[in-house]
Amino acid sequence: MWLTLALLPAIAAPVLGQPRPLGDEFRVNANTPYKQRNPVAAFNAGGSALVVWENDRAGLRQGLEIIRKEPAVAALSTGDFLLAWTEERDDVSADLFMETRDVLDRDVYVQKVSAAGVPVGSPLRVNATTSGFQSNPRILVRNNADAVVAWQSDDRTASKLGDGIFARLVRTSNVQTTSGELKLSSVAGFAANASLAAGANGSFAVAWEAADADSQGVYVRLFDRSASPRGTEFRVNTTVAGLQRRAAITADPNTGGYLVVWQGQAGTIKDSHIYGQFLGAGGNFVGPQIRVSQGVAQGQISPSIAGLNGHFLVVWADYADIFPVGVFSVEIDRLGNAVGSEVEINSAPINAISRTAIAVSPLGDVLIPWEGFTSDPSSPGIAARRVDF
Repeated sequence: MWLTLALLPAIAAPVLGQPRPLGDEFRVNANTPYKQRNPVAAFNAGGSALVVWENDRAGLRQGLEIIRKEPAVAALSTGDFLLAWTEERDDVSADLFMETRDVLDRDVYVQKVSAAGVPVGSPLRVNATTSGFQSNPRILVRNNADAVVAWQSDDRTASKLGDGIFARLVRTSNVQTTSGELKLSSVAGFAANASLAAGANGSFAVAWEAADADSQGVYVRLFDRSASPRGTEFRVNTTVAGLQRRAAITADPNTGGYLVVWQGQAGTIKDSHIYGQFLGAGGNFVGPQIRVSQGVAQGQISPSIAGLNGHFLVVWADYADIFPVGVFSVEIDRLGNAVGSEVEINSAPINAISRTAIAVSPLGDVLIPWEGFTSDPSSPGIAARRVDF
């Protein structure tokens, strides 16, 4: 499995208001014979968007297999992009009827990609610790000078002392690390699915999921410009019953605060909604926990979020039991009120997706990619749609 890139041209700036799809959804990938999964996107300063996804090449696998998956991408001020991914090495034996796979290791890599979508230089392994599994990277570019690259670690031991959310600072000009490994989560044990948001003057916030008193909760920790913690992590979700997971966080530059959204269990394991909590610049709660999604089915999962002009666009996937219904979005104001109705982004069916993505340009252009059946009802590809927000 490898990563594939597609560069999309600049699009017209939108008008603030309820999200409205612009034009039809379209297929991004040109190589249709293989499975296409997990798209992410970012806009550069010129207004062009880079979409990156996993491409599962076919064939009978034997021996050592290298898999590049779980992409993350962020734009640089030069018009280039910084790409991160999980590189997995597997020992595979297979015949026509069965495949046996033993995962040997996982590491996190980064590489610069030009404004034309061409890789620049060689990939750099970000994690210094190579024992255990390092995976699921996220990127935050700060002040156009360096990037915070975060990932989750599973030390594969009974003690779990090496588990948690880690990060490293990377200079964007030459793609070299400028710090040692930073452990962002302070509590020992499972922590996963990090999300990053920029604060003022190089500060930033990190959200992730970890165990809580009931099952699993959403936590946030604040850091200053030197990547030193401003206190310990704190639980964001007020409702603790069931699984609270897949957090996404974005900053509100008008207030210096943040909005955290997540997928929260609301009944059985298949019932969930998207919830949110506003935070002040110091991490204080601003107002109560809010329910973001109403949904058309029982399970709204895997939110993404972006902020623009004091409003926020939240995107999620809706499920009826185990069957995907669609990709939906809603705009909310800084008080947590919905601005208009929830809007379905896709028109053709979607695949059984486990995460969503959203990209917003400095001019307010919005692009939402997903796995869908845009042009071939028998084979999912990477679909996308432009949205007026």
